[in-house]
Amino acid sequence: MTFIAQYKPPPPCLKTPSIHDIILTFDSDISEGTDLLHIQMLLAEEEIMKARRLLPVIFLICTYCALTLALTPTLQTLAAWDLGGTPVSTESYDQETACITEDGEGGSIVVWEDGRISGHQMIYAQRFDSRGNALWTEGGVSVCSTAGYKYYPQAVPGSDGGAVIVWQDGRSGNYDIYMQKLDGDGVLQWSSGGFALCTAPDDQRVPMLVPDGTGGAIVAWEDERNGTGIDIYARRVDGAGTLYWTVWGEAISTESGDQAKINIITDMAGGAIIVWSDERDMGTSLRDTYYAHIESDGNITTISGGTPVCTADGYQNWPKIVRMDDFHFAISWYDGRNLTKDIYVQYYYLSSPQLSENGAEICSIDGALLFSNEMTIDDQGRLVVCWYDSRSGPYRIYAQCYDFQLGPVWTDDGVAVCGDWDGQEVPKIVPDGAGGSIISWVDYRLGDYQPRIYSQRLDADGNRLWDTDGIKVCSERNSHDRMEMISDGNGGAFMAWEDLSLDGEDLYAQRIDRNGYIASPEPSINAARDVPGDEGGQIDLSWYSSYLDPVPNQEITHYTIWKSLTAEAVAMMKAGGVRMSDGFTDIFVDPDKPVIRIETLAGATWFWELIDSQTAQYYESYSRVVATNFDSSDATSAWHYFQIAAHTADPLVVFTSDPDSARSVDNLAPATPMGVIGEQEFSPEGLQISWDANTEPDLGGYLIFRAPYATFVPGSASFIATVDEIEYFDSNWDWESGYWYKIAAFDVHENVSGYAIFGPGELTGEDPPDVPSSTYIAQNYPNPFNPATTIRFGLREASQLTLRIYDPAGRLVRELVNGTLPAGHYNEQWDGLTAGGTRAASGVYFYKLTAGMFVETRKMVLLK
Repeated sequence: MTFIAQYKPPPPCLKTPSIHDIILTFDSDISEGTDLLHIQMLLAEEEIMKARRLLPVIFLICTYCALTLALTPTLQTLAAWDLGGTPVSTESYDQETACITEDGEGGSIVVWEDGRISGHQMIYAQRFDSRGNALWTEGGVSVCSTAGYKYYPQAVPGSDGGAVIVWQDGRSGNYDIYMQKLDGDGVLQWSSGGFALCTAPDDQRVPMLVPDGTGGAIVAWEDERNGTGIDIYARRVDGAGTLYWTVWGEAISTESGDQAKINIITDMAGGAIIVWSDERDMGTSLRDTYYAHIESDGNITTISGGTPVCTADGYQNWPKIVRMDDFHFAISWYDGRNLTKDIYVQYYYLSSPQLSENGAEICSIDGALLFSNEMTIDDQGRLVVCWYDSRSGPYRIYAQCYDFQLGPVWTDDGVAVCGDWDGQEVPKIVPDGAGGSIISWVDYRLGDYQPRIYSQRLDADGNRLWDTDGIKVCSERNSHDRMEMISDGNGGAFMAWEDLSLDGEDLYAQRIDRNGYIASPEPSINAARDVPGDEGGQIDLSWYSSYLDPVPNQEITHYTIWKSLTAEAVAMMKAGGVRMSDGFTDIFVDPDKPVIRIETLAGATWFWELIDSQTAQYYESYSRVVATNFDSSDATSAWHYFQIAAHTADPLVVFTSDPDSARSVDNLAPATPMGVIGEQEFSPEGLQISWDANTEPDLGGYLIFRAPYATFVPGSASFIATVDEIEYFDSNWDWESGYWYKIAAFDVHENVSGYAIFGPGELTGEDPPDVPSSTYIAQNYPNPFNPATTIRFGLREASQLTLRIYDPAGRLVRELVNGTLPAGHYNEQWDGLTAGGTRAASGVYFYKLTAGMFVETRKMVLLK
């Protein structure tokens, strides 16, 4: 009995850069003197904007996952159905004659006539998700705003959350049939202003349509082109806007008199079955009921001009048709054969009627006037019909269940849907998915000028399941009228109606769930965020309570908190005796065993682990710190998903929130490394750096930076190494460079400590001896260079030597030294000139020292 809302996964969070990503961006983005520790401090929630101005790239490093609430679209969708009715459009002048259809993704699309432009009738549309959030432009998107009045819009689901829409259009002076398709974002897919389906002479009006199975539709309409009355034509358009069948439409019936009052269903194979009221026989039968079947290719399989459904005496009017399955359908109509207005039905297998000729009686009350027969099919394949009649004086709503083998199932002539109240009209009906039906109507119990919308649910036996007199859907405005309703796909219903305002009619919408609760009784997650200043492993989860929780309702007893698990994790837990459930009724049977609840959201299977509960305290919101399975890091950036369930005293009545996501993060940086020392060495030559080990259990390693001045900012140009040990040997160090070093620790979650800093004055070890222990040649400094660089070498003993510069092709560029030198250390400068005195080109060069048996070559780069 749980209401399952349509779920849309949240947008992906901005990816947190790795340590190396950070290093590669620091130089150009951080002002001098700013280090990582300071940046990390700036990421505290109260300093978000300050950090953003300082360093746009570092702004991506979200220490709090909750930052996404301010920087990206909200991760979860707040419930938006209003107890007083959710506005569809409250623009000036009239918004009226609404229709409503599914969006194919758990929500609804409302289409209407709109007079906001000086009262000129246009066509507008709005899409709502299952929680009542308007997904398109406030006030609706314009479907057609060309000149000429437009009436009678109808819509069916299109594709990708959109709709196919048809209407009666007066732009040419006569009425024609135009169409448009909207995608899931409300963007027009066909010609601006719609494209003409039929512009035959005289009027085409009152179109009806069904999906064609390709994202398009089959449309049937009343047509006066022949000048002899009203005929019926139809045409198909596919999802790409390609028209099929005869230009201006395929003739369904052009018999004498009027063929009107169309109703239509799909044949489940790309075609349609059309039913209408027919005046061709003006003898004892004033009107009859006919139908026709047209296939996807335009072939009509029934009798030319229509196949009779009922040709009994009197009139048969306002036929309705409903599909039962791929092979069966049923037709009902008003019937005057008994000199009263009764309701009859016929049942078909393919094209073969299954009941007696001219149909079977649903309801016949002497002297009563019956109106507005509406039908649906329950889960047993039975027909459920509702109407309003005058048997008790003022109009009241009645319903009957008809089994095509047994006949009427409920009380003779139907059960009263509402208790003793009078003045109920224009019912609509949808199945509840559990063997019963939901019926809504316009109710005048407050007087003729204060109609309201009420709803009732009947079970499979015709018993009322909600308040005896029905549930009031909306009561905050004046006059509610012309209501339309569809199933919400979860045992409840969506509906839209006209609402009288000071400047005309407005449109409102509402949801009623299978338990008779209107609007949004489910809780909604307000925020799921990392707990600041911790070592990770937990989330601060807060949620808005169900409106049934606070005073005066107080119907919520407690909340349960659920965390999503992967199928792999669930498989591992099964070995430990985890208990699996597909609902809420048995989750507390054995508190010592973990509970996994299986749920389907948006076609995907979710596994929810029960992790906590909260007793209802009649508050408007709650919060709880809950554990996560892992922390986010560069290696594991997956999100945790959470859901809140609000429970009532009835274990079958539970309301679930949309899932929301968060990541837990270790917010505590390691301590700054201590005890750093640097000791020069000569064999091999370089600087041995070491420091005391950090003690954090989640330590990831150390970052080492180097530059020739103390105020440098760690970045890509100064970065030299990432190490796991507490030492590093810098073979490129020398005394002349005057290097300064900065060392920081980082953990596995990429938190970076402050810097330990030391420079030339803090080095230990003996000065280099006058004579090296072995002949050597060091790396030139600087490298790359421009315009000059120094090459340092040493001789263990006096030697005849050469020091030469070569290009990559091996050609001699310059000879710097050629002669005999005593033992010792030497610095030789190359000024970037060739042997001929010209400036050498930018690029890679090689310098080679030959001294006795010692020969060594190194690479350097000249930049300009």
